[in-house]
Amino acid sequence: MQIYDLFSIPEEMLTEVGGKAKGLYLLHKAGLHVPRGFIVCDIQTDEDIEKAGEYYERNHFANVAVRSSAKGEDGKDFSFAGQFSSFLNIQDVAAVKKAIKDCLQSLQNETAQAYAGVFLNTQSSKMTVVIQEFINATKAGVGFSSDPMGKPYHYLVEAVEGWGENLVNGTTAAQQFRISASEINNPSAFEKAVEHLNILNSNELKLICQNMSKAKQNLGFEVDCEWAIDSSGQLCWLQARPITTDDTPSVDEFNCKLDIDNQVITRCNVGEMLPGAVTPLSLSTSVYSIDWGMRRMFVNIGVFPSMDNIPETSCIVSIKNHLFINLTTIYHLGKKLFAAGKQGADLSICGKPIHDMPDIDMPDANLFVKIRNFIKYLFLLFSKNTAKIKIREIAKKLHFRETHSVEEQYLQLEEKMNKMHWSLYYHYITSSYSGSMSSALHIMLEKDFKDKEELKARIAGVLENIEEIESVDILRSLREIARALIKENPDVTSFSVEELLMYLNNCGEKSRKAYQYFLERHGHRAIREAEMRSKSWEDDRLMLANYLKMVISTGGKETETQKYQWKIHLEGLLSGYNPVKTLVVKYLINQARYGVQAREFSKSMIIKVIDKFKKEYRLLATRLVEQNLLSDEDCIFFLTHQEIGKLIKEKDTSLNKKALIRRRLLEEQKQYTFPEVSLGCPEPINESTSNPNTKVFKGIPVSRGLAFGKARIVKNIEDAKQLIKGEIMVAVFTDIGWSPYYCLINGLVTEVGSALSHGAVVAREYSLPLIANIPFATKHIKTGDFLSVDGNTGELRILDEKDYLKISKQIG
Repeated sequence: MQIYDLFSIPEEMLTEVGGKAKGLYLLHKAGLHVPRGFIVCDIQTDEDIEKAGEYYERNHFANVAVRSSAKGEDGKDFSFAGQFSSFLNIQDVAAVKKAIKDCLQSLQNETAQAYAGVFLNTQSSKMTVVIQEFINATKAGVGFSSDPMGKPYHYLVEAVEGWGENLVNGTTAAQQFRISASEINNPSAFEKAVEHLNILNSNELKLICQNMSKAKQNLGFEVDCEWAIDSSGQLCWLQARPITTDDTPSVDEFNCKLDIDNQVITRCNVGEMLPGAVTPLSLSTSVYSIDWGMRRMFVNIGVFPSMDNIPETSCIVSIKNHLFINLTTIYHLGKKLFAAGKQGADLSICGKPIHDMPDIDMPDANLFVKIRNFIKYLFLLFSKNTAKIKIREIAKKLHFRETHSVEEQYLQLEEKMNKMHWSLYYHYITSSYSGSMSSALHIMLEKDFKDKEELKARIAGVLENIEEIESVDILRSLREIARALIKENPDVTSFSVEELLMYLNNCGEKSRKAYQYFLERHGHRAIREAEMRSKSWEDDRLMLANYLKMVISTGGKETETQKYQWKIHLEGLLSGYNPVKTLVVKYLINQARYGVQAREFSKSMIIKVIDKFKKEYRLLATRLVEQNLLSDEDCIFFLTHQEIGKLIKEKDTSLNKKALIRRRLLEEQKQYTFPEVSLGCPEPINESTSNPNTKVFKGIPVSRGLAFGKARIVKNIEDAKQLIKGEIMVAVFTDIGWSPYYCLINGLVTEVGSALSHGAVVAREYSLPLIANIPFATKHIKTGDFLSVDGNTGELRILDEKDYLKISKQIG
């Protein structure tokens, strides 16, 4: 046991006496007023505590504060704030000795142990106890040399009347004062800061900020300090620690770092592929690959000279972990390619012209360059079949070998990451072909239609009944399994999900073959399937059994659809056109139909590639938990790929804390809704600006037909399980994962989507009316509302019960 005067701690002991004692010593050394005191280190016995009491009496201390200073407490990475005990206004030696003992016991308290175990994967370390003169404060608070919750380079001071303990423990609201670092010598800035506030005057605020500036300069880091002002007006400093929240994750942590002011940003297309907020691991892997694939395509067709000329995130933008496409980057096509333009880009990405948004402000390339790049683009588009072959080869040949260490496993992920990049590039070839053909069709026909919504509905009609679509086969295959199981054992209709899953492991040959076929062809699919955190159906068999149970409840019957209905729509569309235009329109329609099939195939293949990475990351997570580097396996999805490498190499346990905080923040990020198109950085939509009382909504018709039914709001899989046959499903987005439920519902309404979205493709194949792009549909419509869904006009109506019953009677 050692006892040191607070201001005479040996330099070699500073790393051993804990953060609080070290901070007070350094504040005093920097010239700030710190109340006198002493520290007691490495207490082993009751006799040591007695000696501390004797020191207290011998040096004539009176009222004191007794506070912990554990090693690791108030450190650079973790503050341990509030985890250990402090005792204020202790007035005699007996109380001092008891407070010292209680401080030592707090080292082993459950809260501190849990904090250390979760954030540091270690046990709490040795404790030093600080005994310091107690300041009977008239006002007290905390100060930050860099505002951790706002703008950098601003001082933040929080103040309360009386002692500051209630502020520190979060039970008293404080007055806040902010001062720019550039105005620390400007008296008027302090006068303005204290206007309408009554705890601090401008001179007190100025002295606090100037003292913090001095502390920061002497300590060498941004400081978080506790201060108090006594009855004589003396400013006293009671604690200093590094600001641990400077690097704390926030909802904006992964916002795009490029300047996107005055650029056109849309949630269309990518917001359908990966809707909602995504995890950091997805941002650094699958989302990075989406961006890489688009950038590589632009380089290969001559729009940009090299990848160095089109920085990362130039195409795919993250705002609050939601994904957007930078349309202004896409608009480069119109300036560098012959026969390309803003309208074509708008139609390809958004499904409609964006008239109120500006084109990119740059000169056109010369005609030779535009023709050369156009030829390159044509070669790229018509390499769609080669792209399908290449992406299928990547999906088939990608394998991860078994490794003996986390270092080897991470290195293997690193080495194979380019497979994901290239698979997305090949997917964009097929996707661009599909989008280009649909855009060309729209541009050719738009002059013939005054009602643009009718044109969209007509085009949707000729894109029905496309054969061999991967996403459509999901429900067909599930129905095949259901029919085989019911024929084999009619009792399966009454099985629970768990019983059904057990039965599938021991079912008959025909059922087993149908089940195995589904797993081989579609087992890698999932809801939000490009999200690394989403388990595939193969890895979540219970979820798959849920889907299958629902399909079994319908008898596994196929929906009767008119196989050649699209040809009837085609005849109506071509009526009145001359032979030449008829041939061109027919060609574009056939190519658009093929493009949808090719795009759906390549989408399935990229998800197969991504799923193999998902599996490997989950295996790696298990190892990292075993090595006490992660709190649980789910944490891996809240680190970037690069951070996982750092965690493995440096054993940096602060990353575990980041992952836990980010996981909590994701729930907040999920709540944001953004406009379809924005000029500059997208801002969340304020729901209150929309009209919640309206009964008529207008959206985009993407699958024709008319449907009536009760609404069912579906925001997650648990909501989907509540669907009843004949209901209208109202969701934020359509998703491959919702496909099995299409056999129950009468129609669909979504907040985002387009005619080429995957859910729309499936809806058309099953003749389900679908209206997309109705903002806040899941908030304005309630489960049980009576709905009319007109997939021909895009009109959605909330009906009163009387009108609904009348219509129901008419249609039987």
